[in-house]
Amino acid sequence: MSELTTQHQLNVDVSTHSQEATEAIWDYVTSVKYIKKRNGEEEAFQVEKLHRSIVSALKSAGVVEAYLVKEITEQVISRLMKRFNGHKTPSYSDVREIISTTFLDHNLHAIHHHHQKRAKNARVWRWSFV
Repeated sequence: MSELTTQHQLNVDVSTHSQEATEAIWDYVTSVKYIKKRNGEEEAFQVEKLHRSIVSALKSAGVVEAYLVKEITEQVISRLMKRFNGHKTPSYSDVREIISTTFLDHNLHAIHHHHQKRAKNARVWRWSFV
């Protein structure tokens, strides 16, 4: 009976490991790998930069809850993966829009409006030099 149990456990371990590998591959395939900057260049998407920008926005509004930073960052990444599915490259403004929407989902209206205002100013500034 112990050999049967060991064989069953081995099958379960292999199955679990295979499923985890499949999920990891799927996450990579659907992940955002690059972001299109305002000047049209593409650069590698860096979760750390996204995280820092969310921390900065929350701090500027006096929000310092670490769990909220993590939750918002994960939600933004999830939305990027769903919307762009690893096949399209989001632009800087696409990411900003998703961050702003996520702030609204968490009832952080002041931060949302601040992001909208900065986005509008960035567009005006960029077009004024063209």
